[in-house]
Amino acid sequence: MDALTLGLMVALVTVAVLFSGISVAAGLLVVSAGFLIAFDGFSSLGLMPEVFFGKLDNFALLSIPMFIIMGAAIASTRAGADLYEALERWLTRVPGGLVVSNLGACALFSAMSGSSPATCAAIGKMGIPEMRKRGYPDSVAAGSIAAGGTLGILIPPSVTMIVYGIATETSIGRLFLAGVVPGLMLVVLFMAWSLYSTWASGDAGVLRAGSYSWREKFEILPRVLPFLAIILGVLYAMYGGIATPSETAAVGALLCLVIAMIIYRLWSPLQIWRVLRDSTKESVMILFIIGAAGVFSYMMSSLFITQSIAEWIGSLDVNRWVLMGMINLFLLVAGFFLPPVAVILMAAPILMPIILTAGFDPIWFAVVLTINMEIGLISPPVGLNLYVINSIAPDIKLKTILVGSLPYVACMVLGIVLLCLFPGLALWLPDLIMGGRTMTLLADLLSTVFERRHGARRSGRADTRPMPELVAELIGTQGEVSGLTLARTILDRFDALDDDGKLDFFRHLARDMAIDPDRVRAALDNYEAGQSKTSYRAFLAAAEAPRQELMRRLNQVRGATHALVEMRADLLRLGRGDDTLMALDLDFRHLFASWFNRGFLVLRPISWESPAYILERIIAYEAVHTIDSWEDLRLRVEPFDRRCFAFFHPAMPDEPLIFVEVALTRGVPGSIQGLLAEDREELDEEEADTAVFYSISNCQAGLAGISFGNSLIKQVAADLSLELPGLKTFVTLSPIPGFTAWLKAEDLVHNPGDDAQMRMLAAYYLLRAKRGNGQPLDPVARFHLGNGASIHQIHARADTSPNGQAQSAGVMVNYLYDLAKVTQNHERFAATSQVAAASEVRALATAADKARSKE
Repeated sequence: MDALTLGLMVALVTVAVLFSGISVAAGLLVVSAGFLIAFDGFSSLGLMPEVFFGKLDNFALLSIPMFIIMGAAIASTRAGADLYEALERWLTRVPGGLVVSNLGACALFSAMSGSSPATCAAIGKMGIPEMRKRGYPDSVAAGSIAAGGTLGILIPPSVTMIVYGIATETSIGRLFLAGVVPGLMLVVLFMAWSLYSTWASGDAGVLRAGSYSWREKFEILPRVLPFLAIILGVLYAMYGGIATPSETAAVGALLCLVIAMIIYRLWSPLQIWRVLRDSTKESVMILFIIGAAGVFSYMMSSLFITQSIAEWIGSLDVNRWVLMGMINLFLLVAGFFLPPVAVILMAAPILMPIILTAGFDPIWFAVVLTINMEIGLISPPVGLNLYVINSIAPDIKLKTILVGSLPYVACMVLGIVLLCLFPGLALWLPDLIMGGRTMTLLADLLSTVFERRHGARRSGRADTRPMPELVAELIGTQGEVSGLTLARTILDRFDALDDDGKLDFFRHLARDMAIDPDRVRAALDNYEAGQSKTSYRAFLAAAEAPRQELMRRLNQVRGATHALVEMRADLLRLGRGDDTLMALDLDFRHLFASWFNRGFLVLRPISWESPAYILERIIAYEAVHTIDSWEDLRLRVEPFDRRCFAFFHPAMPDEPLIFVEVALTRGVPGSIQGLLAEDREELDEEEADTAVFYSISNCQAGLAGISFGNSLIKQVAADLSLELPGLKTFVTLSPIPGFTAWLKAEDLVHNPGDDAQMRMLAAYYLLRAKRGNGQPLDPVARFHLGNGASIHQIHARADTSPNGQAQSAGVMVNYLYDLAKVTQNHERFAATSQVAAASEVRALATAADKARSKE
């Protein structure tokens, strides 16, 4: 199925599941699991827990429950009412002072709580009745508080900004600062509309209220100034370099609890319990959504949906501002149905690559996204703030609240337009305080208005920087999304290189990204001076070549694992004989040994009903006994007495790593011709007593030297013994690929037609011909003996094909896998290179010894 079509299906199913009333987190997990099972099989579920908890393994997440406790402590007291009353007393002489007071109170309470519903409830309980008493229209009274409450997710500290920062790996400090000016801008727009609508209603008397004495103005301040001091203290600690956002949030939460106890006498254990209980519930809900959204993003990426959507949108031949308009429309619709946290976590993996390639700043985009989410809070069908206001003033119809909130939606849309015209509204303050490029508003406007799109679009323009520069940037980048874009670019560029270009790339990795000996020595000296966790970590970092981290980062994008396997195949092909490049290969082997660990591999049976693209690969990769046609393949996988099994990796679901062909027989076969004969009599699988592994083929040249064939044979033998209890013997029918070359090297006179002589020579070769390390000279023998097999029988004229004659002089051997002895045989072979062999085979080798001694 096309990835875009699949993406549409995922979207429809997700909406349907979430509309069923199930919680957002549970819904995302259900959808993710369903599509992973449908397209990747049940084995893909094994990674879900790792992805879920891996998404929560982030220290910055601690700031979420801390800021929620901070807001809950304030919301549980009369702080909102006191804040409202304080602003009313100080602003009452200002025209429209009451509506200005309400909106100002919403902005300040948002800065203290970071929660939109809490802001609506706290300020609305006081403000709405007062405004209605003073003659303000119900639409203004309800709409202004509903809109003012939305500021809780924009003005710092904002939980949604924290979630965005974690999801996109952008600076939470910059995000908080980016929300300040746009938040104040929205407050001004809200105030302007409220004053205009009140004046237009024809009752200008409500624009001015009574007066308060100076004594009344000052006596209210001790109740609210401590909380405002906490806000300023939190911001100072965060941006003054004193503490991290998580540490600052913890201190802020503690101080808010202490002040609530002192000023508002929040002494009751039940009250404190409610604060902690409600905070825990909300925190767990958000964290659960974060973990579930991580699984959902993994599913989208694993099925190539995220990348395909990004590529499709990026391929649209439109101005980037038209693209931004489409993104805003998507966010608006999503915000109508889902809470802000869910939208951010679901949309970030899809939108961030598009945002970055289109040249938009991710910090600026965070503000645009958040304002879209604010619109969703006062728009049906979800419109959480609308229902909060309705619960406060049930006599105000929901329709009236909705009508009153619509003009504020227009104010927010205007705010988004202003941000597009003047990005500096969001970027100026973070750049000023935390450093960076600061454009003037005029320059920002001119760069937007006079932007021309002659030639290639920015979003579609190829990155032509040299590969070393791209590699250096990928190693240095901290952002996950930008890293994915760079990794994809590097892999695509490498794939397009000719052999000379690939060699240059490999030489750069081998020469310029090797370990630094001086750094290793210094780290080792520090470790020897004091063996601590810190010094040990530093030594491990120094002892690892930077190119290993490069490979890990490259491996984060869709299809990268297969691309890296192909990259190593190119390295082995082009760099053989070059010690420097073979040192680079050791890094590939080290990583691949972990990535292709048996625990990650999936054993799948291959049958005639398997997908055609898998069967095509079996034909192409068969390296022992050539498959000449589809009919030839059918004869190997369709009959009841034939089996085929392959190992797959979750990152390469369509590419077998290694496969084994199995014949079910009665007795141990002595030739491949009889085993593969087209006119052979098919055996009922229940009558078989022997499973013969007659062909084992490695499929990926880039995985040479990465051993998982031993696990394959043992797993298949174990599975077959469970399926068919009548199977008692598990053997191979294997070639002896080095036998002919050895006969020539030893200048041994032999007669291929003399079966007894050929069997003796083969036994002698397998048991006596050794490498320098004492292991057998034959590679297939080393493989099976190392797996714990024993040499069972030797057969002459067992493979009469040209290939069999050329490499094995027609001789084949049965290696026996006795499941009760494989561990013992393996340990002996590994320790002493002792070869396990049947007495008949040993007798043949002894006879060859005697024959050679007589020569």
